[in-house]
Amino acid sequence: MTTNLSRRTAIAALASTAAASATLTTATAVAAPEQVSAEPSFDPSAARARAEHMVEQLRGVGIDEERAARFLRHFQPGASDDNFVEDVLNFACDYDQSLNWIYRGDATGMINALAARSPAAMRAASVDPIFGAIEVHTRHGGCRG
Repeated sequence: MTTNLSRRTAIAALASTAAASATLTTATAVAAPEQVSAEPSFDPSAARARAEHMVEQLRGVGIDEERAARFLRHFQPGASDDNFVEDVLNFACDYDQSLNWIYRGDATGMINALAARSPAAMRAASVDPIFGAIEVHTRHGGCRG
């Protein structure tokens, strides 16, 4: 089954998800750290800067450069929506990256996911770290869930 999902649809879905979220907090964009917004919104140049920053950081752990280049092409002005699912969604998912942060500057999901997997959270919950990580992953729908 092929999913035809455009950037416009993905951004609209992110916006509606964030609006429904009770835990929306402030976030800072990489491109302009002095700007903090209580309601992150889509800014194409900031999203492009965050995407480029993410890819640069991922190069430190090793990435598929061809896929990274295709991912980054979608953030260029006038980019085509062709292969959006494979090039953007699957790339971000495969490297466990937050589309809310990339597109909207909302780091809440990244902060909460990492905190939930932290040793402090595991000790506080008295949960085996493996089961705790499985719970967090399951609760957030998994990568492709």
